[in-house]
Amino acid sequence: MPRHFKDWRDKLEAIDAELIRLINRRTELAIELLRLLRSQDSSGDLAGDADRLLVLLYPAEMEIPRLLSESAVKKLQRRVSVECRQIAEREIEISERRRQANSHDNAEDE
Repeated sequence: MPRHFKDWRDKLEAIDAELIRLINRRTELAIELLRLLRSQDSSGDLAGDADRLLVLLYPAEMEIPRLLSESAVKKLQRRVSVECRQIAEREIEISERRRQANSHDNAEDE
C-alpha cells in the first residue's frame, strides 16, 4: 500500500488512465458494431441501429463489486453505453458523409 499522499495520487491516476483506455477501447468496438449493424441488417434507421447497439452492449448480468452498489454500477454502465452510442453515431454519420461525397466526386469525374 502507498505510504505517502503522492503515492496514493499516483496509484489513483494510473487506475483512472486505465479506465479511460478501456472506455476508449469499448467505444471503438461500439463504432465497429454499429457499422456492422448498418451494413448487414440495418433498416437504414440510425436511431434504431443505435438503440440496438445500446441494448447489445449493455451487459445483462455482471458480478457487482462489493464496494459499489448494484444501482451505482448500473448507472455507470448506462452512462458509458450512452456516451459510446453518441460517439458511434457521430463517427458513422461522418463516415457516411465522406462516402457520399467521394461517390459524388467520382460520379462527376466520369
